[in-house]
Amino acid sequence: MMRLPRFGPGAAIEPGNRQTQRSMVMGIFQATERIVWFDGKIRVNRFPNAKILAQRFEVSGKTAQRTINFIRDRLRAPLEYDPSRRSYLYTRSPHTWG
Repeated sequence: MMRLPRFGPGAAIEPGNRQTQRSMVMGIFQATERIVWFDGKIRVNRFPNAKILAQRFEVSGKTAQRTINFIRDRLRAPLEYDPSRRSYLYTRSPHTWG
């Protein structure tokens, strides 16, 4: 029986399908870049929003919003939308997360 190589928890990639592997890796790098950029902007009080994130990385507004939701919900960042600024900010210092 032929064993399939794994990429990530539980994911199987067909042997010889390097394009799929590259696409998955690039997607992870791109998402990470968006997260790091967004976090950096908030930390220096630049107050980004989904529209700015989408324009900066040439992604859809929905992808930008999913990135923001991931930061807030999965990374548990104290992230809050400020309607008066139409942007996001941290409600606590990033050093106190946890």
